[in-house]
Amino acid sequence: LYYGGKRALELVEEGYTTLRELPEGLKLSEVQARPVRAVKNDAVVVEPGLKDALDEIEGPIAFFDLETLGLAIPRWDGTRPWDPVPLQASVHVQRRGRMVHRSFLARPDDQDPRVALSEFLTEELSGAKTIFVWNASFEQRCLRRMGEALPALQKPIAKLSARLVDLLRNSRKPWILVA
Repeated sequence: LYYGGKRALELVEEGYTTLRELPEGLKLSEVQARPVRAVKNDAVVVEPGLKDALDEIEGPIAFFDLETLGLAIPRWDGTRPWDPVPLQASVHVQRRGRMVHRSFLARPDDQDPRVALSEFLTEELSGAKTIFVWNASFEQRCLRRMGEALPALQKPIAKLSARLVDLLRNSRKPWILVA
């Protein structure tokens, strides 16, 4: 149950173990009710407004995700204890109508991984007009800190950050597609 928290635990205690079992008329938020409808109807739910929202997306598109490591003792200039330092990235970019996957993994040496990662991201995502991420505030914070630490790459990183679209925030909108 999306963001069910305490309510989800109460439902489990009442004996419900799947969305399909939930009773009709159960008070749920619209974001919670949507997947329940989809599961109970064995169907994809397309809410009004989805087409208009999709029409606003400017291609080519890309998706990316950063993974970070927070070290207690800073290892690189410009980092503080427990700063999330990006070490890994997964990128999917639309090229000639197909999605192409590229990845980056920092080498286990003493080099600051943010330099090579910033170059990787700016190169791989350069042609994408819309870049989808999950939890954009985290990704933008990581990008901003990389830009601050790497002044020569600050402008390309800022341009990349400005094209991010947050899938987390958009998943709460009433038109989202659920299977």
